[in-house]
This record gives sequence, structure tokens and C-alpha cells, in this order.
Amino acid sequence: MWRLSSRALFWISEASYIVLVLITGCFFAISLVALLSQAVRTAPNRSWTNNWNAVCIGATYVFVVSISPFLDLIHPTDVVTC
Repeated sequence: MWRLSSRALFWISEASYIVLVLITGCFFAISLVALLSQAVRTAPNRSWTNNWNAVCIGATYVFVVSISPFLDLIHPTDVVTC
């Protein structure tokens, strides 16, 4: 029976992770652009000036991007469930 070496499994795992991160990043960027364009499109003046919806959307995405590296520090075993 044919079996992959540990080195091959490592590279397959790393490549799969990179592809997953790239796909997630693309969906993240597409959703950001879609929400910002919707905020501008539905604004009364259809402009970026004084558009607080776009500011809130942008701030939320900046918050998510800034907090996401720290989510790796939380381990599933640290979470207490009832």
C-alpha cells in the first residue's frame, strides 16, 4: 500500500491552509466592497461625504481585521460550556 511521507503531508497541509486563507480574504474583500458600495448608493446625496454608514462599515472591518490575530490565543479547551 502506498503512503505519503510526512514531508509531503506537511506541504499539502500548508498549501491547503494558504488556499483557504486566500479564499477567505477574497470573500472578505468582496463583502467589504459590496457593503461600501451599497452604503454610498443608498445615501441621500449618493456620495462619500458625510456618509456615516460607510464609516461604520469601514470601522467594523478594521476592528475585525485588528482583533482576528488575537483569536488564535483562545484555545477551545479554555472555553467553559454549560
